[in-house]
Amino acid sequence: MRVHRIAPVVLLGCLACAAAAAAQPPGSASFPAMSADPAAPDGPAPISLAYAEGRVDLVRPDGVQAAQVPDLLEEDDRLVTGEGRAELIVDDGSVAHVDRESDLRVDLGVRLRLVRGRLRVHTPADIEALYLASPAGPVRLAASGVYDLSAADLDGDTVIAVVAGHAALLTGDTETPIGADDVLRVDPRDPRPRWERGTPRDAFVDWSDQRIHRATTAAHAALPPPVQPWAADLAANGQWSAMAPYGPVWFPAAGAGWRPYQYGAWRFTRYGWTWIDAQRWAWPVHHYGRWGHHAARGWYWIPHRAWGPAWVGWAVAADHVAWSPLGWDRRPLVDFSVGARLGPGGLFASTWSILPRHAFGRRGWVNRDLADPRTLPGPVLGGFVSQMIGPRGPAGPGDRFAVRPGRRAMPPGPRAAPRGGIMPPIAYQPPGATPREERTPPAGAPRRRPMDAPPVDPAPGAPGIREREWAPAPAHGAYGGPAAPRRGPREQAPVGAPVRPPRVEPPPSPAPSAPVEPAASPSRARPRAGTGGEGAGSGAGGEARPRGGAPAAAPRERRPPGGDGATGSAGSTGQGRPRRRG
Repeated sequence: MRVHRIAPVVLLGCLACAAAAAAQPPGSASFPAMSADPAAPDGPAPISLAYAEGRVDLVRPDGVQAAQVPDLLEEDDRLVTGEGRAELIVDDGSVAHVDRESDLRVDLGVRLRLVRGRLRVHTPADIEALYLASPAGPVRLAASGVYDLSAADLDGDTVIAVVAGHAALLTGDTETPIGADDVLRVDPRDPRPRWERGTPRDAFVDWSDQRIHRATTAAHAALPPPVQPWAADLAANGQWSAMAPYGPVWFPAAGAGWRPYQYGAWRFTRYGWTWIDAQRWAWPVHHYGRWGHHAARGWYWIPHRAWGPAWVGWAVAADHVAWSPLGWDRRPLVDFSVGARLGPGGLFASTWSILPRHAFGRRGWVNRDLADPRTLPGPVLGGFVSQMIGPRGPAGPGDRFAVRPGRRAMPPGPRAAPRGGIMPPIAYQPPGATPREERTPPAGAPRRRPMDAPPVDPAPGAPGIREREWAPAPAHGAYGGPAAPRRGPREQAPVGAPVRPPRVEPPPSPAPSAPVEPAASPSRARPRAGTGGEGAGSGAGGEARPRGGAPAAAPRERRPPGGDGATGSAGSTGQGRPRRRG
């Protein structure tokens, strides 16, 4: 009875879902809700370099290189245009055009910073505000506007022109509003603003308007705002079609053997492993949305607003790295382990891309080194482990044991750090290099002697170095004996050597054949004129006599303890009190 009651409810629910899917118009941008992806990056998305003509350079921490379109600009990157121009697309859909002889920096807080040159910005209608930085201060740009900013050298003027919309210059606690068709000129030597009206047209304004007209005429309702500037490229390299339950999807016109994330390269950025595509039109479809596969028409792209470095699933083995596009359910279309067991062919071979580990992450397109899963042996395919995060990134400044892309791994060896010590650094030598001991300086070069190197004092408390602690020497005249000789500087013992206490020789005992009369107390003895004082050694130049005038016994020869049993006298001087044993 319970089954008969539940069946009508399930049937009504299915009919309601089918009716909702049928009522959705083909061009609607409403898609099924997709849960938050744990692999999505935190913080704002990077700025995309969508177009460049002429000489455009990118200045990064690893050097200067010519800009290649498409590409992304990260934090601390600089874009320098010589005789060229560039088009940048922000994650909110704003488009920034850079004129010739300009210098821009990418900041994480204010996004774009104009150092010098000229910048023309077009903001979309569905944003709150876009913040830029100029030599005069931060600038806030409103939605649905066109703005023209220029900055000369450090001593030049900063010009903020509003063609459409409104903006504001933020200097400290003050805010200077700028209306439509207003031009604000700020001199760094004179804080008073100067106002003008109108913006003259020139070649850069015409070039910028042509780029915007190209994107707006091909706009599609299914594209989210960050992807709208790419509408013309998608229209020229594919076609739109409606597919339930996603609505409008895009089929690329790339041929039968094409698949996502195949023609490009992997680069490790602050967002993780980021896909850099070889074709300009493929940039938005590899960083926004998900993928699906049609049995007759092949791959199709499902638009979505969220940006990601690469929406792929990973599988990692000892010598290979594999990846596959994610579907709308945030999973690969074919599970790697299931596809490997069923046979490395069909949809599995056309979905997963397998690359040798030594070729992963280096410069160059990955399609040149891709491995065919049908030629890999079964134990290799069975050794892959599926995961949602990419493999380990390249070595950082303090990571000496990670494998850098394109280099051989460091050979393992029986190296272990000493207890409480620091492992010595590894001297890397490329294969075929001359050992360090056999290297000779060139002819005529001065030879460096060991004494030329400045001495290096170990830091206090440095591990691996211990110092001997010597016992303090007895005061002069203690126990009636001479002062202990002054020792030299502290000695350093090697690591692992035991620390031994200072050796104290036992005092000599009097010989049985010649007993020694005890001398007077040091406090009661008085030195005579012309003789050495009490407590002086045998080489002091005088003789100390006890009270009563009797001469002291002659000193006997001192022998080391443990000899033939004969020992010396009580001391080398006339003092008769023997030294106590330590």
